[in-house]
Amino acid sequence: MDIVTAIIALNSLIFALPFVINFSESGGGNSFLYFLSLGWKSNPDIADGEYYRLLTASFLHGGVFHLLVNMYSLWQVGPIVLRLFNPLGFSLVYLGSGVAGNLFSYWFNVRPSVGASGAIMGLLGSLVAVGLRTGNFGIISSVFLNLVIIALYGLSTDVIDNWGHLGGFVGGVLVAFLLSFTNLVNF
Repeated sequence: MDIVTAIIALNSLIFALPFVINFSESGGGNSFLYFLSLGWKSNPDIADGEYYRLLTASFLHGGVFHLLVNMYSLWQVGPIVLRLFNPLGFSLVYLGSGVAGNLFSYWFNVRPSVGASGAIMGLLGSLVAVGLRTGNFGIISSVFLNLVIIALYGLSTDVIDNWGHLGGFVGGVLVAFLLSFTNLVNF
């Protein structure tokens, strides 16, 4: 199993947990919502020292559609990035982008948020970094249309954490650029 498939499986298993195990405090109530609250990006909790939320929020999803859209996106872009970076490099881009996305969300968005989209935006950002480092502007132009569509959709609704998307993208560009000076790349 490659790292992309493993991340998709992990996200799916985590999503299923509150449907198998009751996580609510009272044994009743909404197990799914309580489960999300244990790891979502919550500004007050992060300010109180629960820094793990900057990572865990990237592995939680608010519903089946949210999970499916993010995992489909990961399935589409992940293998491309994996071919350019070895599994460790891919993991560093993915996790670094997820944390960067949650940091931007923490700094600029007071609402709780969840989802792998910041990390996935980082994968797109890593492709831009590769395009800039190699002079392959075809990669950048192919990513550009995706970014426009994501931005337009994100601006059309208030349930999308656009700061998380932007932070993930910036994180992906930075991590990939730094990795391009190491042996963790295949270009």
